[in-house]
Amino acid sequence: MPQRVHSMLRALFASLLVATLATSACAQEAEPEMFERINRRGAVNIKTDYDATNAKIPLDEVHALLPRDAIPALMSPALESVDEAKAWLKAGDRIIEVGAGGVVVGVPVRILMYHEIANLDLGGEPMAATYCPLCDSATVFSRRVRMPGGKTEVLEFGVSGALYNSNVLMYDRAHKGLWSQLMMRAVTGPMSGTALTTQPVRIVRFDNFADAYPDAKLVSRETGHSRNYEGANPYVEYFGSDRLMVPVRSFGDAMKKKTLGLGIEHEGEAWFVPVDAIDREMTVETKAGGVRFSADDAGVHVIEVPDDVRTAQSYYYSWTAFYPNSTIVEKREPATPVAWYEEEIRAFEAADRASPPEPGQVLFIGSSSIRMWETLERDMSPVPVLRRGFGGSKTGEVLAVFDRIVTPYDPSVIVYYCGDNDLGNDNTDAQAAADGFIAFERRARAQWPKVTVMYIAIKPSLARWDNWPAMQRANQIVRDYCNATQRAEFLDIVSPGLTAAGTPDPAMFLDDGLHLNSTGYERWNEVIRPKVLEAWEHR
Repeated sequence: MPQRVHSMLRALFASLLVATLATSACAQEAEPEMFERINRRGAVNIKTDYDATNAKIPLDEVHALLPRDAIPALMSPALESVDEAKAWLKAGDRIIEVGAGGVVVGVPVRILMYHEIANLDLGGEPMAATYCPLCDSATVFSRRVRMPGGKTEVLEFGVSGALYNSNVLMYDRAHKGLWSQLMMRAVTGPMSGTALTTQPVRIVRFDNFADAYPDAKLVSRETGHSRNYEGANPYVEYFGSDRLMVPVRSFGDAMKKKTLGLGIEHEGEAWFVPVDAIDREMTVETKAGGVRFSADDAGVHVIEVPDDVRTAQSYYYSWTAFYPNSTIVEKREPATPVAWYEEEIRAFEAADRASPPEPGQVLFIGSSSIRMWETLERDMSPVPVLRRGFGGSKTGEVLAVFDRIVTPYDPSVIVYYCGDNDLGNDNTDAQAAADGFIAFERRARAQWPKVTVMYIAIKPSLARWDNWPAMQRANQIVRDYCNATQRAEFLDIVSPGLTAAGTPDPAMFLDDGLHLNSTGYERWNEVIRPKVLEAWEHR
């Protein structure tokens, strides 16, 4: 090669490599309406240097910037241990994680920004990790490709020197067909349209990679090429600006061009998830299933992906240049937790709006033992009652809905049953369960000084007999409180619920051994009805 041509190509390669295109015409802001194809002198000729047949992209939009292999792809690069890599990699350096054949290898982006493709062999599996600095895009895929006739072939990929949609065009050295990194398929040549078998894209911090895979290997800086792998990122200024180095015909306008995110593609459908929208772990549902992923300051990390769903890290502008109909996954505001009992409380409120209860009735409130007392209205007749029990409730939850299903009724008497669930699941804090009722009673007393509040003792049951000692302690605390508090009554339904042997009477319970049957409610009624009638008469 003549010295003058060699010097020209070397200077041209260096100009792109260190991102000094700001001095050239193509460094200007690249808006869609300003598209103009770049064809640098001495750069690759895609129609003669490659097999340009069967093109899936418009060849008149392909920019020719460098000679073929001016950016040298790595082939079976030397590897080093995590400890060896610690001598030059920083904790926050980005690593592309590649795994196959039971082997995991880390590819430092510090290296790949100078080579763009690393052809790897992992446990007998031919793989490739790719990175395009202009898009901050990364993909991982198998180099084992099924030919159109069904034959499988292992390909070696190089850097073509050309770009489409500001994204690297690779080429396979066997057939000289062009392959698009972000389309993740061949775009010219005998395999045009053939999709690559991709791996989940995983970009992690070096310190996290070292912690997760202390025995893994990483691509070494001993690549055989003279590059300043330990120097400052030559693209840092480009990353921080909104300009593009090469024009792109069109791309989305929903967000800033260089918004980094996860691109997902499956059977013509595509999604883009900005890194800032990813809160810990997220899932995007595709027709093939959910793609589960996370992100941090290194980039995106796909945890789980269905077969045939392709993922890539990319800037927004470059992803939407390829997939203009991408669904943008917006940042999700933290959801306000909805209480498990909300549906039941809303049903009470709807019933109250449809038929507002008369004030001054007797309110029965609490957990499922109130909710399931289906004969309550008849059992308390002629006293008018409101039944407001919601299954599974604990004392704190009854207090939480006080303003919704207690205050509106202006009750003259309140009959309360709760605490069973507080102590029914190996919770032995009897004081806390008792305090839940005491707080309820005091709130009611503050609102209606003359209201009578009755506490139905926590019942002994077959299902929760192991917790009975704690329930007894809670009952005793409440009994003492009621004895010392005017218009507070303790309703002792414990004795009627026990056999002569002092154990729960099976005749009172449904098959679950927890909830009362009709016999159980009859025994409760014998204790509760007289007290309710008396309080009603003296209201």
